[in-house]
Amino acid sequence: MDYPSVQALRPDAGRIVAALAEALGCKRRKQTPVHGQTWRIGALEAEAGEVMFYFHTKLQSEEDARSFSDALSREVRTQWRLAVTAAGTLPVAGSQAVRLDDLAELDHETGALRILATPADFVGMPRRNPGGRPSEQGPALAAIMSDRQDSGVALAGLNAESREIRAAFTVQNPSAKTPSIETVKRHLSKFRAGS
Repeated sequence: MDYPSVQALRPDAGRIVAALAEALGCKRRKQTPVHGQTWRIGALEAEAGEVMFYFHTKLQSEEDARSFSDALSREVRTQWRLAVTAAGTLPVAGSQAVRLDDLAELDHETGALRILATPADFVGMPRRNPGGRPSEQGPALAAIMSDRQDSGVALAGLNAESREIRAAFTVQNPSAKTPSIETVKRHLSKFRAGS
């Protein structure tokens, strides 16, 4: 279908920024541009620190990069910065860039933005190691899960199957400490993801 009367489409950057801030759950939002075409979407707590999000219309040329860098110089310095752009991801010192369509998509049913990836992954933030030692019950639980799956008796529901696995563990290992239901659920989720 041809629409000759439509010459150009100019999206409302303020609405895009507000929708991104809402979808990400950001704090310290700003309703107006920081400088020029750079908007602060807001801050988001992640595993290893805080990520500050900005929207800059495009990062395709050196002029775009200088404009964005100038805007960042007016902001409080944070370790992790992510520029969301409509076009281009030219690198700017002290930040990473991602295209809007790689970060979020429009939910066709609700009209809301849905975040597609963990923003911390885009800025190269290291993941924290939760520590602790490996579960002593892990190998025994994995064997029970495998046996139940192979024999076709595994239940589809996570809670119901976890209860069955826990009961089987107790019968097969009467002298061992019985794992909590949360531990069984965690192992079952990992088992299902890997199978």
